[in-house]
Amino acid sequence: MSLTRLIGEQSGLSALADKSSIVRRHDPFAPAGVGDTVVEAYAPWGFTVSGAALEGPVLLLPRAAFLFSPQQPDHLTPEALAVLDLLDQPVSMLVMGCGRRSRRVPAAIRAWLEQRDCAVEALTTAHACSMFNFMAQEQRAVAAVLWPIEDLVSRERVREQDEVQAAIARELSP
Repeated sequence: MSLTRLIGEQSGLSALADKSSIVRRHDPFAPAGVGDTVVEAYAPWGFTVSGAALEGPVLLLPRAAFLFSPQQPDHLTPEALAVLDLLDQPVSMLVMGCGRRSRRVPAAIRAWLEQRDCAVEALTTAHACSMFNFMAQEQRAVAAVLWPIEDLVSRERVREQDEVQAAIARELSP
């Protein structure tokens, strides 16, 4: 029996309980149209992007996906986004998926993006996934930073609870 639970029914995105069944290789050098970045699903642990399960926060471009180091939206700095300066085509919009609820974009980030004529939109992760997919499909110069719907602290707490329950189960079994 599958534990799949639909979260983003309006957007067509679904949450995944088991990432092992959907992982396949992604060729970043494939011909145009084949390697387009698409957020296929999101879950408490991370995202499925173009067939690859990515755990934790991600930075997405229309033709590439990367794991992202700031573990929470509040930890985002201009230095973390400096990779956007290396792109041949400048990004005209940054979509931020902030978890279960939207947040205010930090002033330093807003100022850094304004210097680069880049708009920013901070949304819930579900809405940000849909917005990124739409804009990438429209071939817009967009980037997205998405945080999972549960932050790293919550995921670590769940892992610790699972380990404790497993240890108790081992102690109780004959």
